[in-house]
Amino acid sequence: MSSESYATYVTKAQQVRRRIAQDFASVFSVVDVLLTPTAPGHAPSFDELEGAYRDNPVSMYLNDVMTIPSNLVGLPAISVPAGLSAKV
Repeated sequence: MSSESYATYVTKAQQVRRRIAQDFASVFSVVDVLLTPTAPGHAPSFDELEGAYRDNPVSMYLNDVMTIPSNLVGLPAISVPAGLSAKV
């Protein structure tokens, strides 16, 4: 990677990551736990994995999108199954 690319992409990404971490730190100065969904919908069935999800990788990515913030800033997280979906 060239020094220009490093300055353009890596340095900016580190700055964004630091800002997100600061946002989390300010939230955790007020609360102890954040409860958020792990995924926007139900877990895909094997049939869905072989069909639409395989043909549309963005859908597969979007199913995990809510796990990104904690991973990005290195916070511990846990996914706990709760409730049932009408599709299950």
